[in-house]
Amino acid sequence: MPIAELVLWIGYIQWWFRTRERVVIQEPILKDFATIRVGDAVLAYDREELLTDEHGRPITRQDPSATKLHPITGEPIRDPDARLPVFRYVNPRSAAWPQAEFIVGNPPFIGKGEDMRTELEDGYVRALWASRGKKSDSIDFVMYWWDQAATILRAKGSRLRRFGFITTNSITQKFSRRVLEKHLKAPKDPASLVFAVPDHPWVKQGKGLSKKAAVRIAMTVVENGERLGKLANVTKEANLDTDQPVVELEVHEGKLSADLTIGADVTGTIELRANDGVANNGVLLAGKAFVLDPRTAEQFRRPGVYERIIRPYVDGRELAHRPASRFVIDAFGLRAGPDES
Repeated sequence: MPIAELVLWIGYIQWWFRTRERVVIQEPILKDFATIRVGDAVLAYDREELLTDEHGRPITRQDPSATKLHPITGEPIRDPDARLPVFRYVNPRSAAWPQAEFIVGNPPFIGKGEDMRTELEDGYVRALWASRGKKSDSIDFVMYWWDQAATILRAKGSRLRRFGFITTNSITQKFSRRVLEKHLKAPKDPASLVFAVPDHPWVKQGKGLSKKAAVRIAMTVVENGERLGKLANVTKEANLDTDQPVVELEVHEGKLSADLTIGADVTGTIELRANDGVANNGVLLAGKAFVLDPRTAEQFRRPGVYERIIRPYVDGRELAHRPASRFVIDAFGLRAGPDES
């Protein structure tokens, strides 16, 4: 908590200097306001119950944060022998947030479905889904924060005036977008997007896995009522891994839709029967085990192997936004045998 308090004070001092032309700060530089709480922001429950098998032994899962050094490469890899207990969460429900005039956050970028199960444990994820009801199992983890804030904003008698979040840019995809639509298209007391950046680079990622992930984020700010908003699209980005990144935005004003666009709202379109059978999904991955970053893919660069089984990999979201540099192992059509490299 002391570190969190210090970070808030640093942000406050920066804001003060930017808005008051370096007038001397009147308040004390450091002061404990006792306003930071440690807890679960999205899930409340009565108690945890340790799950056991038919012999009474605790059920465990792999610890996603435990690592060990690879015996050949020397790089850190997950330790399959590190285990954590599995729990059942009794009476799961939404966590209660304190009253506030503004909510600002940067929730954890975990993803959804299997990604959440890996990081958070199956019992917790099931409890989270149960706390929100139908269809919540298909949204990104960050959307639980967005939904909670929007619910508070639209509640009768709420003190909340505005909220804003940094989320993954998948907020515009179909399943996560349903959360926005629920509040923006509500028949009574709808909310409005007053500012949005749909696809922004995460600058100064540093080294390691975060850099390989090429994280792209979205920013959204919401108020109550029917309002116009400002949409900022990235037009130029450079030097992202330096202390002086360059990101230029082009801003337009209008009514923002749930897909973070201005203009005709196409989020409510329906399927055309004339398109039935015209196209299909094609090849779909069942997991991420065969997806490689460029460095790992380079290790397969051997005559007769690389060109045959290592192929560029781009999904639908990247086609619509910005392709990431990824590859996939595709051995379809090949047979194991002495004639295969």
